Amino acid sequence: MRFIDTSIEIIFDTRFKNFFLIKITTLVEDLEKGFPIKIELKDQVKIPCKAQFPKIGVLEKMMSKLDELKKAHPFFLLKKCESPIEVKFYVYALHTIPQLRPQIEVGPYRVDFAVPERKLLIELDGHDFHKTRQQRTYDAKRDRYLIKDGWRVLHFTGSEIHNNVFSCIDEIKTIVAGVGNKL
Repeated sequence: MRFIDTSIEIIFDTRFKNFFLIKITTLVEDLEKGFPIKIELKDQVKIPCKAQFPKIGVLEKMMSKLDELKKAHPFFLLKKCESPIEVKFYVYALHTIPQLRPQIEVGPYRVDFAVPERKLLIELDGHDFHKTRQQRTYDAKRDRYLIKDGWRVLHFTGSEIHNNVFSCIDEIKTIVAGVGNKL
């Protein structure tokens, strides 16, 4: 799966008396049995405002909110995914695993995904990148560091993601729920 683009549409409508609307659309593409399938993800964010039509203060607030969205909204975070399996996993998981974040730094390491509130890390190990002895040694040292730091580390292979991403997501959701009960 690959990320194509994210777009924003700002709607100022006199029918919206106490807010303006930001529509965010992301387009990704997946190849299923050699055929490209485009997936469009949509979201809407309401921004409260007191003025009925854009004025200087309202426009400044809207621009500030847009900056916040570009830093934190899952559709914009999708750009951080570094491989097709990461894009596929994140697209299908972003609405079902609360607080899932791609490509975060923990100490000297960057990890594929994290649920920081639960100290849970998710690594997606594609065969091409994780097949050498050096890379496996690096991964083992990194895991030991992260575990010593109190993180729980889960690994999924690229084959697991490609064959049944929903099963992987369900397994993570079960673990997140269990970790939540132990905190």
